[in-house]
Amino acid sequence: MIRPAAAALVLAAVLAGCSGGSAATSGGVQAAGPAGCRTAAYPAPAADRPRYTLQLTIDPTAHRVQGTVVVAFTPDIATDRLVFRLWANGPVQRREGADMVAGPVTVDGTRTASQLTDPTTLVVRRTIAAGATVHASLSFRLTLPQRAKDRISQHGTAIRLGSFFPLLPWQPGLGWAPQPPTLANGETSASPIADFDATIHAPPGLGVVASGVPAGRGHWVADDVRDFGVATGDFTYVRRTVHAPGPVRLTVAVPSGVAEQGGQAADEAQVAIEHLSRLYGPYPWRTLTLAYGPDLNEEGIEYPTILFEGPDRLGLITAHEVAHQWFYSLVGNNQARDPWLDEGFASFAGAETSGDLPYFAKVPVPPPATGQMGAPMSYWDHHQGAYFAGVYAQPVQVLQSFGSQPKVECALRRYVARHAYGIATDADAVAAFTTEFPDARAVLARAGVR
Repeated sequence: MIRPAAAALVLAAVLAGCSGGSAATSGGVQAAGPAGCRTAAYPAPAADRPRYTLQLTIDPTAHRVQGTVVVAFTPDIATDRLVFRLWANGPVQRREGADMVAGPVTVDGTRTASQLTDPTTLVVRRTIAAGATVHASLSFRLTLPQRAKDRISQHGTAIRLGSFFPLLPWQPGLGWAPQPPTLANGETSASPIADFDATIHAPPGLGVVASGVPAGRGHWVADDVRDFGVATGDFTYVRRTVHAPGPVRLTVAVPSGVAEQGGQAADEAQVAIEHLSRLYGPYPWRTLTLAYGPDLNEEGIEYPTILFEGPDRLGLITAHEVAHQWFYSLVGNNQARDPWLDEGFASFAGAETSGDLPYFAKVPVPPPATGQMGAPMSYWDHHQGAYFAGVYAQPVQVLQSFGSQPKVECALRRYVARHAYGIATDADAVAAFTTEFPDARAVLARAGVR
C-alpha cells in the first residue's frame, strides 16, 4: 500500500506508505520475461479454497453497512476452531470511528457459540478434520468512520470498504494466523485465495464498483482472490480494455469533486499493468478497477482487482498499487509477520515501472530500520517513523545492490510463478533470489531477512 496494506495504505509522506475469473493462470510455460527469463506457468488455484457469499446493504445516511457472510471452508490440516478476523475493530480503525459487531454464528445449520478473544478475533470452537468442509454463516454490522485516510471511510456518498467483513485468516499448511492488528497505519492480514459471490444493495443512483466482475445489477463475482473490496460514489467512469497479456477490463471511477483526470489515470494504470505483466507474469484476472476518493490525497490502498486512490500528482502511486496485484494479491504473504514481502517488492516493481528507482536509492535508512528489513509489524509499531524507509525503501536498495536489474526482475518473476495463489515466506524469497545470485542469502541476512 502506499500508505497504509493490505492491505491492505499510504505511500504517504512522499509516497506515504500503503493495503473475477482468471484471464491467464496455469498450464504450459509462460512467455519469456526479462532477459529471456523463462518460468513455469502459474499453479492452479487450490480446488478446496474458501467460497464466500456476501449480502451487503450500504446505508450512507445511517453511516452503516449491514451484511451476512456465508462461507464454505475446507482446511488442509485438522483444526479445532474457526477464526474470523474483524479488522474494522483494529486500534487505528476504532480511533477513526469504525466499529464492527458480528454474530451470531451458525455452523452447518446449527447455531454455535463464539467468543471475541480480542476486538479483531472471533473464535468458534469446532473440530474440523483435514479435507472436511463446513458451512458457516454470520451477520455483521459496520459503523463507518467519517473522512478517514484508511481502508474504511465515508465522505458523503463516497464510501470505501476494504477489510470490512469477517474474513478467515487461514494459511494453508500452517493454520490460523493469530497476529494482532497493527498500531500503525498498515496491514496485518493473511488470507487464502477464495471465491466471492457478492450482492450489494445501495441507494438508487449511487455508483458501485467492487472486486471482480459485474454479474448483473448489484451482483459481483470475484474468483481466486484473497479479499474483496467495494467503493461507492457519484462516479464518472473511464473504461477501456487493456492487454496483460490477455484482455483486462480497466475501469477508473472518479467521484464528483475529486481533482483527478480519469483518462490520465487510466493511461497510467494501462502502462503499469501491461509493463508489469511482461516482467513478472500474466495478470490473471479479467478486471482492474481504480476507485478514487475525496478523503485520500497522494495515497493508495490495494485490494485484489480494485485499488483505492487519491489524486496521484507524484506519479508514483498508481504503479505501486498495480504492482501489488502481483505482490500481495497474486502472491500473498502474512502482512503482520513479513510486511516487506509485499511492500518492498511492490515498491521495486512500481518504481521500476514509473522510473522512480533513483528516488528510493536516495531515501535515508535510519538506525531503527537498518538491518531490520524482515521485521514484523509488531516491531514497526514501535518505530513508525522508520517504517517507510525500512519496509519500502530499504528493500529497493537491497535489490539494487545485486547490480543486475534484469536478474532481479527474473528472481521476482520466479517468485511469482512458484508461489502464485499461495502465501509466501521469507524463505521463499531467499530461494528465488539465490537462483540468480549465489550470495543472496548472505545479502538478505545482513538486511535482516533470515
